[in-house]
Amino acid sequence: MSHVQEIKSIQQFTRDKVMRLIGWDNLQYGQFQMAQAEAYLDYHIGADVDGVQMIRESAQFWAWWRNHWHKRDMQFVEEVKDMDEAERVLFYEITHDAEAIEFTPHSAIMHHTFAKEVISGKRSDVRRVNL
Repeated sequence: MSHVQEIKSIQQFTRDKVMRLIGWDNLQYGQFQMAQAEAYLDYHIGADVDGVQMIRESAQFWAWWRNHWHKRDMQFVEEVKDMDEAERVLFYEITHDAEAIEFTPHSAIMHHTFAKEVISGKRSDVRRVNL
């Protein structure tokens, strides 16, 4: 098994455990994860519609998002052992809320995303994006 396959397997195991703990299925989990990603982009980038779209289309952003989501999932699993399901769901939603996420993608991800768009000519006006 490759290192990437091993990481994906661990992430899937953690995801399955989280879903059991909060009583969600794959669809609910995925929809929440995507909604929070969209909210995160809107919250941190705001009105720069083109910037949000560029990042939304970036494979590097999504890899970063999944990795940090997994880290929060692992922490969640450790912290909810004495909670009932309703408490776990509320705690999960709070700890995974887009506005509660204080870290941002590494600047290399952002520079790569914007450079790719500018070089390829997909974006003619480059504005500063604060993350």
